[in-house]
Amino acid sequence: MTQSAQLLLTRQPIFDAHQKVVAYELLCKTESMQQLVSAEDDSLSSVAVLEAYTSISDQGEVKRVPAFISLSFALLEKTGLPGLPKKQVILEFSLRGADPKAALKVLLPLINDGYRIAISDVVDATHYASLLKLVHIIKVNVAGKTAEEILSLRKKLE
Repeated sequence: MTQSAQLLLTRQPIFDAHQKVVAYELLCKTESMQQLVSAEDDSLSSVAVLEAYTSISDQGEVKRVPAFISLSFALLEKTGLPGLPKKQVILEFSLRGADPKAALKVLLPLINDGYRIAISDVVDATHYASLLKLVHIIKVNVAGKTAEEILSLRKKLE
């Protein structure tokens, strides 16, 4: 990154039903996201950042939880597969406006390499049926939805 480039990296906890932190979502604002997750820069500083942002202290014991990292299909095409540790990250992709066949073509090699994939913004589950069977997590925005709407959406995604 250039001397004048600014980076804001934060983590947002993801809780389970028992209010335990099971993962973090890494949120990044930078002028050049490509420089942050470049496939060419597999440096120790990247590892240090991941270790710092995926560690929690639970009753005095340091534990690691995975980090969700949002990537775009365009970034993946430009930089290739980022050199990220498979056990520490969950790669998240938005399907908004994505062609189902193109998304499957891009994500299948990552899945086969052992990366955990999360997807969001699934508008029509029938178009992404093949992909939905392969991904590990489907993120759904339930804000403003009734319990019946959430149940209906869940059935469509199963």
